[in-house]
Amino acid sequence: MDWGTACIIFATAWLIIITGTIIVLIEETRVKQLARQLEAARHDALATLKDAWLEALEKSGPNLFQNEAEVEAKLVAPLIRFLGYGEKDFRLRVQVKFQVGRGEASGVADWVIYRNGRPFLVVETKAPGQALNEQVENQARSYAFQLGAPYYILTNGRHLKLYELKIGEDRRLLEANVNELRGKWADIVNLLGGINR
Repeated sequence: MDWGTACIIFATAWLIIITGTIIVLIEETRVKQLARQLEAARHDALATLKDAWLEALEKSGPNLFQNEAEVEAKLVAPLIRFLGYGEKDFRLRVQVKFQVGRGEASGVADWVIYRNGRPFLVVETKAPGQALNEQVENQARSYAFQLGAPYYILTNGRHLKLYELKIGEDRRLLEANVNELRGKWADIVNLLGGINR
């Protein structure tokens, strides 16, 4: 092989490598652009669903939920999702143990939401006819305290109360009828919004 042929082969090889590299870079740019577009579309779809959900709550009468399971499925689950928490960020029916004298007692927290791997929010759900009284508040508070969660929610599908756990007396951050959540949404997101909101 003469010098001229070798140079042509070498130049052709470099052109192929450079062309391949350019094609890969173009494809990477396209993939990133598509990923951004998909994320924007997902965000828009989630916002649309959240608005429709808040509107349905706003327009609902007092009988939207028939039992505790419906409160969890139609109120708590969407609330947690629209706050930006994913499936790995919460657990249902979390066993909570308490020291009582020399013995031990236990209870079950309905929902525990985690942030950075630590309990962040306990949600105690009741049936629509059950009052969110001091006994229910103490139940949720004790779960939050034992788990180290700084916040807890009580809801019966008609009312929602959000508390911050404090030494002494807890601070009520929000109390609203469920059909008023649209007007309180920004406050809820600021207090409880997930990392992915």
